[in-house]
Amino acid sequence: MNNLERIRRIVIEKGENSFGDDAERIYQSTAFRRLAGVTQVITATESGVYHNRLTHSIKVSRMARLIAHRLKEKEKNDKKIRQRIAELGGLDVSVVEAASLAHDIGHPPFGHCGEDELDKLVKEYGYANKSEKEFEELEGFEGNAQSLRVVTKLIPRHTSPDIKGLNLTRATLNALMKYPWLKQSNNKKYGVYRTELKEFEWTRQPENLVENRRTLEAEIMDWADDVAYAFHDFEDFVQAELIDLGEIYSYHSSSKTNGRTPDFVQYIKQHETANNEETLEEAFLAFVELTPFIGPRSKILPRKQKRSNNEVFASLREQYIKFFDVDSNNEDYVSLKSRNDIEVLKKFTEFYVINSRSLQTQQHGYRVVLRYIFEAFFEASEEKKYPENMDDLMKATILPRDFWELYWELYEENESNTENLSDKYIRARVIADCISRMTDQEALVMYGRLSGNAPGSVFDRLR
Repeated sequence: MNNLERIRRIVIEKGENSFGDDAERIYQSTAFRRLAGVTQVITATESGVYHNRLTHSIKVSRMARLIAHRLKEKEKNDKKIRQRIAELGGLDVSVVEAASLAHDIGHPPFGHCGEDELDKLVKEYGYANKSEKEFEELEGFEGNAQSLRVVTKLIPRHTSPDIKGLNLTRATLNALMKYPWLKQSNNKKYGVYRTELKEFEWTRQPENLVENRRTLEAEIMDWADDVAYAFHDFEDFVQAELIDLGEIYSYHSSSKTNGRTPDFVQYIKQHETANNEETLEEAFLAFVELTPFIGPRSKILPRKQKRSNNEVFASLREQYIKFFDVDSNNEDYVSLKSRNDIEVLKKFTEFYVINSRSLQTQQHGYRVVLRYIFEAFFEASEEKKYPENMDDLMKATILPRDFWELYWELYEENESNTENLSDKYIRARVIADCISRMTDQEALVMYGRLSGNAPGSVFDRLR
């Protein structure tokens, strides 16, 4: 099976016979640039220099490349490593880079709270006669599945209507899939909607792929993703003084009663999962040992502290990049201890920032914004259900200008397949497409116009 093969055959352009072109196609897309205006943890419209989805994606790609380069060097010099990588389906640095760049390309405005709200909305409006028990089992909105939909269907790159999306190679599409399965009743995470079943089946054709198992390149991307956001979110909120390293330092050096640190210890204890290697509390105490080198905020000059923090964080990042390996014959490419260390950093951000009242009230407002837009679009799509010609398609409406074009593309796909998607589902899916491609600011502006709170100007150009 040729992993260089693209999902739709076209005349090969100069240079289009390498995986490196996939990364270039992603780099040049509007969908990738949009990520500069999309929330990572706090909204991209916040003042201050914080990570957004674009800077996050770039950092993931850099870390993933470093991991892949390191493994390729080992592959050259070690026969066992060479055999192991071959057993796992091979490894290409450019594939890892491309998948890392695109891994969040389908994420909607306002981060995970936006994802959760769109998931509820698609389930509420896309299905008839659903019971409360069935609700969680329905296919709604999932950022990873949306990323696959964006790169295979929604990005308009080619003039031919038969060539949709970025037309990426099989290897890159496999590397993009953290969760290579459809919605399952016992699993909240999934990487494919029914609308992309044909593309998914084509992608998973290689004989050496095991059902529901990620490729090695997808595993590298996933670990780089974990390390990147664990560290850069932690760094962001230390610099913003929302996480106080001085408190952690005091916990290390005194009676262990300072500030909120004891509450944090209780919080991670509540989120323990049983294992025999190391608890999250033990991982936290190991991290506490580092804080004397970082220093308490109250006893160090700002620039000196920043230099010290950056040096420690850079050293730690390098270590965790090196902790990914394929030496053993099992599928645990990273030790449980290393995963626990990263989990503790995530819990810092979760406890001190995501669970804070200030962010929770803000996120409540963002859910209201997305719900209002979705419901307004859905109502408008019911009023003008079946346009009979191009003139009807182009008539003035509050719907995005390409809504009915996207609707009919999905409707015709459904006609030629056997999925039997309902009209309600198709409209809900396309509305989710239109909202999820907005930046945070675009969503806020659209809400203002539709609600009348900030109607804007007649000269504003809307897409």
